[in-house]
Amino acid sequence: MFTDFASMEIYKCNALENLACKIEIVSRYSKQVIILKGTREIVSITLGSNNLPQSLIDNAQTTGFPRFCDLTKLACQGDKLLSREVLLKESLASQYLNDLTKSHQYKVDGIKGFAKSYDPSHLKAIRSGKDLTPKIREKVTKDILWLTIFLFDEHPDVQTLPKFSSLKNSYVFRYAVSVYFLALRWIRDGGIDQVSPEKLRNDAVDMNYVAYATYFDGLLSMDKKLNEIYIDTLDYLHHFNSP
Repeated sequence: MFTDFASMEIYKCNALENLACKIEIVSRYSKQVIILKGTREIVSITLGSNNLPQSLIDNAQTTGFPRFCDLTKLACQGDKLLSREVLLKESLASQYLNDLTKSHQYKVDGIKGFAKSYDPSHLKAIRSGKDLTPKIREKVTKDILWLTIFLFDEHPDVQTLPKFSSLKNSYVFRYAVSVYFLALRWIRDGGIDQVSPEKLRNDAVDMNYVAYATYFDGLLSMDKKLNEIYIDTLDYLHHFNSP
């Protein structure tokens, strides 16, 4: 299953040399690949659709993926017209991902603010890995809700906050949950101020994969931290809004 982020990432860094290699395995099973709609559209869909996750799938691009694999192979073999198209997409994808990484700085700044709001006893509990007290759990949920409000407020297509009953299915809320658990992990592992700005931004971008994975069958990654945050996010969503 390909998100828009994953699709753009395969164009980074010498696309003509690397693109065919990056999709070589999935191209063998191209009819089993599903392409999702763009994240911006999905933010709106998840605020009101009763047909999740099916409504997140881009049927046209999914149907056309086997043809895409064939054309990619021709481009990498030297077809001039197709090669120019690949280079154009490489340029567009690189610029978008660059802008995206920069735009995540304000989220990182917000996460740092949450981290500093923990008193020493809270930080000690988090770093010890012990069960959190009801007071800390309540703070975690309040912080996640504030982060969600902040992300909704920043989104160009969201005019009003959704009803609480639809929050759990919202992509923005699920992303906020994953980002917050990422922040807790940074705190636990030595402090958020010890992590480089570039690493903070890249990790925040990676949380998009965690958020998408919660709608489907799981996360396909060798990244231990990413898999652990995915499990934490799923567990939180399971208990959120339950009696």
